[in-house]
Amino acid sequence: MKRFLIIASMVFYSLMLSTCNSASNKLSVNIGPTKQDCKELAQGAGALLIEADKLWDELRNIPENSSERQESAAKIKWLTDIAANYSVYYETFCK
Repeated sequence: MKRFLIIASMVFYSLMLSTCNSASNKLSVNIGPTKQDCKELAQGAGALLIEADKLWDELRNIPENSSERQESAAKIKWLTDIAANYSVYYETFCK
């Protein structure tokens, strides 16, 4: 009976180790963004910056103390902040 328990426990532990190893292999597979995702991310950041540049050109034509100027400045800040976040993600996961 003692031999049976030893053999059964060895089989159980070997099955457990193989299961953990299999799960570990699945986790070690690159689950990050694909090249296409990175390309789209870079294009998205570029599009946001182009839009901010257009708003910046419009901002130059608005009088200094106008409330419309503050709204345009806020939109520019928002667009550039989002583009900066995209850039950080790109630098972290795509390079």
